[in-house]
Amino acid sequence: MNARIATANTKTISPKKKIVFDSNLKIIFYLVLPLLLIPPFFRGLFFDFEADLAHIYTALVFAAYIFVRKDWIKVSRNLMDYAWIGLIAAYVISNFVAFNQRAAIEGVLRIFNFFIIYWLLAQTVSSLKDLKNAIGIMYISGLGVALAGLGTAYGTFWFKGAYSEGMILSTLQYHNAAAIFLVAAGIIGLYMAAVLENQWLRIAAGGVNYIILATAYGAGSRGAMLVAPVGFILLIAGMPKQYRFRVFVNFLAVLIPFIITAKQVLTFGVHSEGYYWGWLFLGIAMGCGVQFITERFFTLAGGTRRKIVAGAGIAITILAVALIFTLGSKILPSGIAERLTHLSLEQVNVQERFYFYRDAFALVKDYPVLGVGGGGWNSAYTGYQSLLYYTTEVHSHPMQVWVETGTVGFMFYVLLWIGLLITIYKIMRRVESPEFRALAWTAAVTAVSISMHSVIDFSLSLGAVAILMYASLGLVRGVERIEIEDTGAVPGAVAGAGSGVRTVGGPMVRKVAGAFLVGIFLLVSASFSIAAFKERDAVYAYKSGNVAEAIEGFESARKIDPFNFNYPMYLSSLYNELAYRQKNIMLTRTAVENAQEAVRLNQKSVQPLWALVEANLYAQMTTEAVAAAEEAQKRVPWRQDGYDNLTRVYISAAQQYMQKGQKESAREVLNRALAVPGLIEAQVARLGPNERRIWGHGPIPSVNENIKALIDEAGKVLKTL
Repeated sequence: MNARIATANTKTISPKKKIVFDSNLKIIFYLVLPLLLIPPFFRGLFFDFEADLAHIYTALVFAAYIFVRKDWIKVSRNLMDYAWIGLIAAYVISNFVAFNQRAAIEGVLRIFNFFIIYWLLAQTVSSLKDLKNAIGIMYISGLGVALAGLGTAYGTFWFKGAYSEGMILSTLQYHNAAAIFLVAAGIIGLYMAAVLENQWLRIAAGGVNYIILATAYGAGSRGAMLVAPVGFILLIAGMPKQYRFRVFVNFLAVLIPFIITAKQVLTFGVHSEGYYWGWLFLGIAMGCGVQFITERFFTLAGGTRRKIVAGAGIAITILAVALIFTLGSKILPSGIAERLTHLSLEQVNVQERFYFYRDAFALVKDYPVLGVGGGGWNSAYTGYQSLLYYTTEVHSHPMQVWVETGTVGFMFYVLLWIGLLITIYKIMRRVESPEFRALAWTAAVTAVSISMHSVIDFSLSLGAVAILMYASLGLVRGVERIEIEDTGAVPGAVAGAGSGVRTVGGPMVRKVAGAFLVGIFLLVSASFSIAAFKERDAVYAYKSGNVAEAIEGFESARKIDPFNFNYPMYLSSLYNELAYRQKNIMLTRTAVENAQEAVRLNQKSVQPLWALVEANLYAQMTTEAVAAAEEAQKRVPWRQDGYDNLTRVYISAAQQYMQKGQKESAREVLNRALAVPGLIEAQVARLGPNERRIWGHGPIPSVNENIKALIDEAGKVLKTL
């Protein structure tokens, strides 16, 4: 294979248009690698603050790529590339109909960031060594996530949010995301233990794989543990025959020590640090030991003995899985065993997710074509709820894409995976080298495993998990480019008329178009980051009691990031507070203007709407306050505080009307207050037996003591009118 590549390196097709890999791109490849290593350690890039900082780095790397790339733009023949373009376009278009402008723009930034990582890996890998280095960095990242989680659970060191209630969340701060990240890293690890050139590194990989996969189980994620066996089976079944048996034995090298040590290693909060680390190192030693035995076996064993060991290995695997699910707490910690061995569609959290999906589909039906923009679910879901729950995510990435980008974006997302299937099929059928096929298959299974989990959870909302998945797609694409597309065109080769290679533009077109895209990406990401720093200063000023300085800080942040509804919402509250202190009525109008701006920027959210209610009341804009309160209650029909606040606003509005001498208006809103129990009764009547059974977030709306007191007050006032 290397000889074939070396021969291709000197092949010339035409003296006119360069279209192939440039050796300068090696630098770009190495600049991409930190994006595969670091993201999990910054809260998984779930939050915008860390994500925008990552976007800045990605933009700079992409700019460097555009600068050093000097060949002509080649027409792609891969469906994944076009699916990416369509998906990005769908997110951009959805901005024009988005409920939350800031979140929608952030959605575009994130998907563009993922595309750049995919594209840079696909275009800058030039050899099997590059591919192994990239997937190896992902593997090392998984080891870091595992150790951070275990170390925090053992009390040796501390990462915020890395451990909670007997489950490992690690640096991603969400146990389901940590689990699938580690399962994906474990899939890579089984491959690494089979292909690393140094025997001792392969032996060490056996111990590392034990750490990663044991920690994955310590996260206690049902979904990830359902996906894991499917991923392992796919990996082994599709692996080229030269590596299939090795990968299977590598799996045994993890399974055997896990069965023996899991209960001791993963029963957190009971024993001393030394006890935990001692058992962990025993498990590592056993993993390395089994791996060492397998290495000796592959050196000495013949075909017949391999078949015998294969049969024994399959029996061991079946027995081990059966032990996990039948003995449960005798092998695993009781809490984890309970979560993993008692699976039922009738469980509350499972049923609740079905309601997430049903309500998300109702939102899709109302906005079927272009969707509601990034973050649209979080803005609007309370108005579509079948019962009360709190979630910022749909808990299904395909459904979330459908909600945010409509059917247009959803189709492109599906095409991305169809493109992967086509690409991996071509690689497995047409690429001669088993080394390349093994790596491509591992990357594809890694991506598919994460994707399967994302169907039932929001793991892909964490940028670190999404990067792992999309980078894996990039590696698959890179294998296709190296082994199929570029077998006749490599560094120094050129293409022109009659070469059969189609181009769409020269180096200058790439630089101009690329500079435009990078400029926007960098400018917006940097603006959001700078605004976030100013927001932090403003919050600190407010906590220090300096309202004027806090206002100045938020005003400054708003100028830099004019799409963030939080800034005018906070300013509305601050201007009201300042108006009260200074007895300045004009500031209340400023507060109203800011609240109105917040509502405009996040159209379906109840938060800015309640800020508008309060601002209108302070400004004596009574009719507007009542209208805003009624709209706010409609957006949260299952929340008790929605009815409490609505009744309170009716009473406050009546008092203001009476002060203005508008008795008829006062009488009208007081009668509306008396009608609140009827609103509650009609809403609660919609609950079925199953909704009542799984209800677990706050009380079912009722005429509580607060509402009773307000209604009594309303009745007394009515008698005086």
